[in-house]
Amino acid sequence: MKIFNHILFSIIAASLIGACKSPESSTKKTETQTSTPTPESKDEVGELKTTQMIRYVSFPDGYFVKNDVSVKEEYEAYLFTNKVDFDKIIGFGKTSTNNSILIDFDEKNVFAVTRKASNEAIKFSLHNVLKSEGVLNLNFQSKSLGVKSFASQPVYLLYLDKKDSGSNCKVLVNGKVVKLNDKF
Repeated sequence: MKIFNHILFSIIAASLIGACKSPESSTKKTETQTSTPTPESKDEVGELKTTQMIRYVSFPDGYFVKNDVSVKEEYEAYLFTNKVDFDKIIGFGKTSTNNSILIDFDEKNVFAVTRKASNEAIKFSLHNVLKSEGVLNLNFQSKSLGVKSFASQPVYLLYLDKKDSGSNCKVLVNGKVVKLNDKF
């Protein structure tokens, strides 16, 4: 039994050492890691620019854009810095499986991205939240899930620290810049 354990340990150790030294495996890791912007990158003239990933929290299901809110563009985004403005635009429908979030607007801002009302079922996903050269970039993707029997305005909500988010923001949906509403 000791011999078997020794042989097994030797095989595992050799595999690990070989994997660590293999230039092919480290190249693959680097390619995967660089699919998102690197923390520091140079632009065309050689200036060093810093990109920072920003922490955020997504809202649970149950939030919706109120029916009296008119979204004029195909996609629009909102920046809420206080509860009064948030409650003008966003509602919450309580069910047995969800709860609303208590937001401290003294320390947090809320972002929402929505689409013009239609009977197309849309799912939003957040690709990333990055801050580069003082500009907050929120990159969303939207995907059609088919047609519904009723019209609605899909919404994706997230909140982040005020220190990381302000009015100097750029919101993109499917790679296109969308209008950011911050006055209500």
